[in-house]
Amino acid sequence: MFSEDLVFLDQDIQNSEDLFRFSFNHLKEMGYVKDGYLQSIMDREKEFPTGLKTHVGIDVAIPHTEVDFAEQEAVVFIRTKEKIKFNHMVDPDEEVSTNLIFNIVVKNPKEQVVFLTKLMKIFQNKELMEFLLKENNKKAIVERLTVEIK
Repeated sequence: MFSEDLVFLDQDIQNSEDLFRFSFNHLKEMGYVKDGYLQSIMDREKEFPTGLKTHVGIDVAIPHTEVDFAEQEAVVFIRTKEKIKFNHMVDPDEEVSTNLIFNIVVKNPKEQVVFLTKLMKIFQNKELMEFLLKENNKKAIVERLTVEIK
């Protein structure tokens, strides 16, 4: 699910809506999502926020939407230059600022739950999270995430 083509490092993106547009443009161009994906992910983020505070102190966001808009499964990993604000998935009134975003595209709803559970394990690995904040080699990032997600 991880691919160098979908790893974007130190992007100059200022807010979640611009991030969703950026991600959608790449996903659509590569045939991963259908046209309604962008509006769907924006709507879903308002209703069910995806910001997450981790126990290791490096927060993340894991935006995703309905499987109806997926053509192929993928994960877009975006590291932004500056932190972007998301609302917390547990307490939507709380803001979570992060520059590590995992935009998930899943076709099977049952697989989405399994994949999110595996991602949660990654988010609890402080050394890995620090690696994701600093590493500039896309191949190394993809290889590491692929090993860790199994």
